[in-house]
Amino acid sequence: MRETLSMLTRLQEIDNTLDQLAHSKVDLPGEIEMLKGQVQELEDGIAEGETKLSELEKERRQEELGLEMAQDKLKKYQQQLYRIKTNREYDAIQAEIDAQKTKISEYEENILDLMTTSEELTETLQQRREELDNLKAENAPQWERLEKELSSIEDRMAIERDERKKVTVRLKRGVLAAYERIRVGKSGQAIVPIRKRACGGCFTTLPPQTIQEVRRTDRIITCENCGRIIYWDDNLKS
Repeated sequence: MRETLSMLTRLQEIDNTLDQLAHSKVDLPGEIEMLKGQVQELEDGIAEGETKLSELEKERRQEELGLEMAQDKLKKYQQQLYRIKTNREYDAIQAEIDAQKTKISEYEENILDLMTTSEELTETLQQRREELDNLKAENAPQWERLEKELSSIEDRMAIERDERKKVTVRLKRGVLAAYERIRVGKSGQAIVPIRKRACGGCFTTLPPQTIQEVRRTDRIITCENCGRIIYWDDNLKS
């Protein structure tokens, strides 16, 4: 039974370490995702801006095509003025000329607006790209540190889990099941030493007879108050 108690205390040490490591890593994924999110937000904005710029360019080309067609029609109607023979024909051609001039003016205005918008968007995109480069340069060291820290913790946890397996296979199923049950119900602390004649978990003073039974280590004894497994540690002043 002495060996069983020794294995249980070792198991508790391992579980305490695993709990501490798990607690220390709990915020790391969120911090990493926050840094990634800052970069992703800028990248998404740039991608959206580039799509908009492409759409503006396509729209401008369509307006330029319309302008070219209106200019061709205007030229054609102006040439027809020299061949008309009646006032009625003249009025009709003149109306077409005026209509094409109006279209040309609208096309030119639209093209100018599109060019202005494209220039402003291009400038904004350039600023966003510079912001992205600066953000990546600023976040890179912190990002790398967090990734390394997370990786290191996970490596240490893997080692502790392997060690835990080595310990648990040496324990009887019933003993291990009791340990796991108590651990779940007692905030992770299933086995505690006697400290100053009291349970190291709930600090309830223990009867002298209970302490003597614990010191004999011939069976597993639990605290009558909290239910934790208690053991005697010669290195402590109990």
